[in-house]
Amino acid sequence: MLKETAKGTVLEAEIQPNAERFEIGTYDPWTKRLKIRVTENPIKGKANRELIDELSKLLNASVVLVKGEKSTKKTLLIKQDRKIVEKRLDL
Repeated sequence: MLKETAKGTVLEAEIQPNAERFEIGTYDPWTKRLKIRVTENPIKGKANRELIDELSKLLNASVVLVKGEKSTKKTLLIKQDRKIVEKRLDL
């Protein structure tokens, strides 16, 4: 789910759009991804923008979508140390 690289921390996530509120869910050991709920519809990148904006605020770091632009399975690069990401996401 979290891997530290020279550029930052890579987060593997599975997104659920159209939720009542933005929420960091639980780690799914089967898919090896963190479940995250977003309120926006997956239309014209709205859900992706919400995901990046909310994670950036929560982690106080730059977040880039690396893979999964049109999928619920996302790979994100967080320009922050892994230990800080784990602490702020309560992992």
